[in-house]
Amino acid sequence: MSAYACHPDEGSEPGVGWNRALQAARDFDTWVITENAKSGTAIRRYLQEHGPIPGLEFVYIPKSPWVNRLRSRLGLFYVPLALLRWWHLDAYRVARRLHAELRFDLVQQVNFQTFREPGYLWKLGIPFIWGPWDGVQNFPWRFLPVAGFSGAIQEGLRSILNYLQLRMSPRVRKAAAAAALLLVCNSENQRAFAAVHGRTPQVIAGNGVPALLGPRPQHREHSTLRMLWVGRLENLKALPVLLQALTWLPASLSYELRIMGQGPQKKAWQSEAARLGLADRLV
Repeated sequence: MSAYACHPDEGSEPGVGWNRALQAARDFDTWVITENAKSGTAIRRYLQEHGPIPGLEFVYIPKSPWVNRLRSRLGLFYVPLALLRWWHLDAYRVARRLHAELRFDLVQQVNFQTFREPGYLWKLGIPFIWGPWDGVQNFPWRFLPVAGFSGAIQEGLRSILNYLQLRMSPRVRKAAAAAALLLVCNSENQRAFAAVHGRTPQVIAGNGVPALLGPRPQHREHSTLRMLWVGRLENLKALPVLLQALTWLPASLSYELRIMGQGPQKKAWQSEAARLGLADRLV
C-alpha cells in the first residue's frame, strides 16, 4: 500500500492513509510505504507508545526538501505535488525490492487522493487498486466571482489543468489501463473518468474509516433550523456560495449555521458574513 500521507493523529489525507492501513491489516498482511519525516515520526511515536499493530508493517521513504520549501515560502501546491513524483519513483523501487522478497498478492495506491498522482506501483505486474481518489470536479465558472480575485485565478487555472491532465497525462492513462480496480470518492469523478478513459470506477467513501452509523437519533422539536458546515477554509471549499444562498432565506425563518474549520480564508469569510448581515446567524 502506497500512502504518502499517513498519520495516526490527523484527519484529511494523513487520516485517510492511516485508517486504510488499519482496516487492511484487519484481514491481510499489509505493508505500507509512507513518507519518513512527518508521517514516519508520528507512526514511530505511536508504535512506541501503543506497541506493534498485528499484520501491519511500515516502510519510510524521505522526500526532497524542495517540496516543503516551495509550498511554505512561495505558497505553491501543485508544483510540489508534481515534485512528489520523485518520491513515488523511490516508493516504486522499494516496492519492487520488497515484492521480490515477499511476493505480494496485490498493491494499492491510496493517496494523495487525486487522479493526478497514480504513482508507479501499477508497474509491479500484480493486481493494482487505484484509489479512492477525486479531484476531477471543478469550481463552477459562474461562481468564480464569489471566490474573489485571487481565488478566481487559482480555481480557474486549476479547472484548466484538470481538463488537460485528465485527458493528456500519460501516467494517468497507463495507470487507468493497468488497474484491476478503480475507486473514486463520488459520482462526478466516476462519470468524468468513464467518459474520458472508457472505464467506470466504483464509488466508495474516501475517508477510510469504518462504518459509524448507529441508531437514528431521536427527533427533537425546535423552531430553529440548525446547519453544520465542515471543511478547510480555502477557496476550493466555496463557503461564500452557501453564505450567499442564506441571504435568500426569508427573514422570518429562524436558523443558525455552525462552521467548523481553519484555513487561509477565515478572516475574509468572516468579513463576508458580516457584510451580508449573517454574523449573528453563525455559531
